Amino acid sequence: MRGKGESPQAELTSASSQPDRSNAALIEVNDLKKHFRRRGGNAVTAIDGIDISVMPGEFLVLLGPSGCGKTTLLRCLGGLEQPDEGRISLDGRLVFDSAHGVELPPERRHTSMLFQSYALWPHMTVFDNVAYPLRARHQKSSVIKERVGAVLASVQCEDLADQYPDDISGGQQQRIALARALVPANRVVLFDEPMSNVDAKVRSSLRQQLRGLQREVGFAAVYVTHDQAEALDLADRIAVLRDGSIEQIGSPREIYRRPRSAYVARFVGSVNELQGRVTAIDGTSIAVDTGMGVIHAEKREEQLNVGQNVLVMFRPEAAAISASERPEREQNSWSARVVDQVYQGSFVEATVQVNGVEVKVIDTDDRQSDLIGGLVHFHIDPAHVMLFAEAPESA
Repeated sequence: MRGKGESPQAELTSASSQPDRSNAALIEVNDLKKHFRRRGGNAVTAIDGIDISVMPGEFLVLLGPSGCGKTTLLRCLGGLEQPDEGRISLDGRLVFDSAHGVELPPERRHTSMLFQSYALWPHMTVFDNVAYPLRARHQKSSVIKERVGAVLASVQCEDLADQYPDDISGGQQQRIALARALVPANRVVLFDEPMSNVDAKVRSSLRQQLRGLQREVGFAAVYVTHDQAEALDLADRIAVLRDGSIEQIGSPREIYRRPRSAYVARFVGSVNELQGRVTAIDGTSIAVDTGMGVIHAEKREEQLNVGQNVLVMFRPEAAAISASERPEREQNSWSARVVDQVYQGSFVEATVQVNGVEVKVIDTDDRQSDLIGGLVHFHIDPAHVMLFAEAPESA
């Protein structure tokens, strides 16, 4: 029962686990592998030796293109797919172990899952849809009434309790599906691209609401998406998947600012790409000869050699243009011609030509409008130039 003056959201928080700040992972995946066999006999490796740990209260996003294994991994966590090898532990319980024949069914894993389709029953009211997990656990009617009321209030849908799914909007349906996932107070909630069917404006609002609820209630979330903006907005950590393996895992800032491969750089954000050859290396800088000119990059952990062919990348916002006259900087500065400009509200995306090479620039200075055809000063910060000793590849 709620204490006097206690809000429904407070009840929801107390009924669920607060974020556990201990060092024990809530989700442990060890050397997980999953193979499929297509019609005709060809074997496909969907998951190839994945290791992941998710801490209590953490929001992990699985990011990657179609076919990279992210949804298969999520379904293995929820018990909807059986892996071929490896171990999965959830909340301290071993739920899958290929070596010892352990495989708990979904209903015994104490996880909630939110699907892309929402999977709401059209013949049930909103209240009954949300109450279903509690009724399946044979909870008392009084507990169900209070618990459903609290979770509907938390997603701002308490006034929809008597409505049917077909009578409410797509954004409201998404919130009801989220409420149903939260109502059992499970410590692990799995999300399979739940916002892909919602328009952009509603999706942005729902992401903010979901993040706030996750922080307030404290469940561990594993969220599948191919949308880089969604991943950056939601995640504590992002795992970028490629061909069934984790290409890189880290904070959104690490993934965006310090991608470990061209694949990650391309998939998380826009990049300009140039082929180049290393011409000089000193204690702090690497010089690369490109079709645009010699580009200098800060020396980091790259193991590169003079004469080596490399891929040079930089984000559009890492470059700057200016129509004003000023002395050319010593490094990474050229005269450029503006080929195109596209107004995007808070910024202008400009295409500029430097020594015959076209690159994109994000310009936030509204005063620099209508520069098409004109000459500008172009500069790249060496700290934001990325070098990869690999050939171009498609993400």
